[in-house]
Amino acid sequence: MGRSTSSRREEKSSSFCTWPRIFGLVLVLAFSSFLIYYFEPWKRIGQDSTNNEIVIGGKNGNDLAATSKPVVVEEPTAAPAYQFMQCDPNNTGRSDCCNGLEGACDLRADEIMYATLHNGMATFEDGYLFRPNHQSPLEEALEAGYRGLNLDVCNCGGEIKFCHGICGLGPRDVVEVMENVNEFLDKNPTEVIVFIYQIDNDADRNVDLNFFYDKMLLVDGLVDKLYVHDGPDTAWPTLRQLTTPAFNKVNTISVHALFESV
Repeated sequence: MGRSTSSRREEKSSSFCTWPRIFGLVLVLAFSSFLIYYFEPWKRIGQDSTNNEIVIGGKNGNDLAATSKPVVVEEPTAAPAYQFMQCDPNNTGRSDCCNGLEGACDLRADEIMYATLHNGMATFEDGYLFRPNHQSPLEEALEAGYRGLNLDVCNCGGEIKFCHGICGLGPRDVVEVMENVNEFLDKNPTEVIVFIYQIDNDADRNVDLNFFYDKMLLVDGLVDKLYVHDGPDTAWPTLRQLTTPAFNKVNTISVHALFESV
């Protein structure tokens, strides 16, 4: 027992003696670093805020200037963000630019590939917090170049909504969504959007498409932009035809949006 106590005392004394040594070593290193920093002309990089150039100089910014010309390095500029919308809306009917691309206007609607947003209403920003399909709203997807919108139509307590299987989880108002889409088409008359409406009768109640169409009628000018296709044996129109306001007036319905339900 005596040996054990003595050993602990020796270890404690030995440990105590090391602290002054460590402290002294830190002081020596700190003083040495100060001397090296003070007497050695370290290069510093300074930012010239007037011309966005980086000037390499001495310790006081002028040490190297007396003996040599400062080295000037231009700051790299960021590449401009890619803009999908390449069409000039003022050239509608005279331009070959449709759906953001040159040379696409004379292709039929079924000859085009459309970047499509699946479950476009189920987004985190719109309140669909449980495993959302997308982070941002479908309106931003249109600006980014998506031209296909898959939306689920639900009857939530007698009210027609866009929802993803559960009425209480991030539903979107039909009129609000279609007003935003209609505004986008007004601003971008060279664009064609494909809608794929999925009828969800399991969310709450059965969906009556007449009620859904009534919602569309509440959006001024939207129904006039819908194209009515005669059937599978009829050739699809070109994008140029779909983006011409006078097209299909025989049915008093013109263009911009293709309608399909699944």
